[in-house]
Amino acid sequence: MKKLFRNLCVAIALGIPGMAIATPIISVNPDYTNGTVGDVISVDILWDGSADPEYLGAWDIDLSFDNSILSFTSATFGFGVDSLGCIAFFTCDAFESSPGIIDLFEESLDSVADLMANQDGLANQFVLASLTFDAIGNGGTALAFTGSTLTFGDASGAAISPNLINGFVCIGEDGCVTVPEPTAILLLLSGLVLLRRFRKR
Repeated sequence: MKKLFRNLCVAIALGIPGMAIATPIISVNPDYTNGTVGDVISVDILWDGSADPEYLGAWDIDLSFDNSILSFTSATFGFGVDSLGCIAFFTCDAFESSPGIIDLFEESLDSVADLMANQDGLANQFVLASLTFDAIGNGGTALAFTGSTLTFGDASGAAISPNLINGFVCIGEDGCVTVPEPTAILLLLSGLVLLRRFRKR
């Protein structure tokens, strides 16, 4: 009887639509970018709160990258969090807080009703900020959400915890291909020779 009751509870929990709370997503888009030295690399930080829906009223992130491969040049904020756009250095800013770490933040001045109406009009999916980098060296680097100060607030200011999806940038034709070291190649060849001898026996 207990097993039947438990199975019934699980079936009800899985079967009722809308009962599960979907987690919003903040992601780097595109998630993979190729380029060569001298290129301007552009990526967007995207918000997707459409599944629940969820609304975003404030955010503060650190994004890390390899500063021997990329050089941060600029950030442009979207209109999703504030319908009139942000006020630079007051309600939004983007700067390199230390080599290879960009600190970005934005806070809405919209009323809760205006913020929700604005984001509903965008289907709760929009660009938080567009970032540009100069490609200065060959290699691969993650564009990764990092640090312990990641902060996100909903329309009323309550804390929320979106899923964070990093990006990756590859500069150079062979910039992200790992070339085996000579010792690794010798070990591989030795193993193949031993395997061939073992099969002959």
